[in-house]
Amino acid sequence: MGRHAPRPERPSSLRGLALSLLFAALCLASAPAGADAMSVGATPAGAMPATPSTVGYDLSFPQCEVPLPPLASFAIVGVDGGLANDPNPCLSQQLQWASAAPGLRRPALPGLSLYLNAADPGNGVADWPSPAAGTATAATPYGPCDGSWSRACAFSYAVQRAAYSYALAVAAAPPPATGAAPVTVSTLSLAATAPWWIDVEIGASWATRSSSREWAQLNLAALRGYVAGLRAAGARGPVGMYSNAYQWRAVTGLGPRASRAHFPRAEHDWVTGSTTLAQARRACAKPFSGSTVTIAQFTEGAYDRDYACPASPPRARSPRR
Repeated sequence: MGRHAPRPERPSSLRGLALSLLFAALCLASAPAGADAMSVGATPAGAMPATPSTVGYDLSFPQCEVPLPPLASFAIVGVDGGLANDPNPCLSQQLQWASAAPGLRRPALPGLSLYLNAADPGNGVADWPSPAAGTATAATPYGPCDGSWSRACAFSYAVQRAAYSYALAVAAAPPPATGAAPVTVSTLSLAATAPWWIDVEIGASWATRSSSREWAQLNLAALRGYVAGLRAAGARGPVGMYSNAYQWRAVTGLGPRASRAHFPRAEHDWVTGSTTLAQARRACAKPFSGSTVTIAQFTEGAYDRDYACPASPPRARSPRR
């Protein structure tokens, strides 16, 4: 599991945004050159890599207490603070750092992507949609939300949490005042055009077999709601899923082949669970949702690292009989 695993959902009211608009100074150390080595792929801030590395970073609230890493070819930043209704307290600083990443041409990958924490906690949380509170959306693919733990309300909840996460990215670093030095990226444009990833981990609260006989359908409806919520909020870039085979099956009840009926191939996979770069390379051939693995995560010291998978990953070898 990645170290940006979300904390379990808890009953709570929607918190106000407490985002700092001051950027921390970036003290970025240089790293040795060379593509794809475990400790490479990073350059000092503002420097373009001579040979772009296919290894980048992902950061979120757990990295608020550690120095920002050296600039890499690409970065993925989590906008939430571990819950679907909490902000990442250092999102502004992390976005400012990541916005200088140049991206990759082969494989094609933008310099900066975003991810949100997903969950399906049910109607025991205070911000669960309900007609009585006036928070249920008018229509869903599953009919109207009546306030129960139904597919319609799970979808509606996810739409609202996705919109909240999208708003965090927009609000984290507003454009500079007139006459100020230009920023590298407009966060309004960033939220709309950057790839988004939906974090699907068992550390969050999901419907389970003990919750309902339709637990898998409830969680699937929520995942479709997160995608729909991002699109409705204005996200036009690619949307994909972050998980691994074990966690994905625990949340959705599906393996890669069965997932194809519910998740478009265009929604690529970001696979977690590797502890070395060599393992991450092999994970590129192991999609959990039946789609294409674009990124494989592994760990290195205090940071989560990410390997950009080749456009045509090698096929997994068939097990020997």
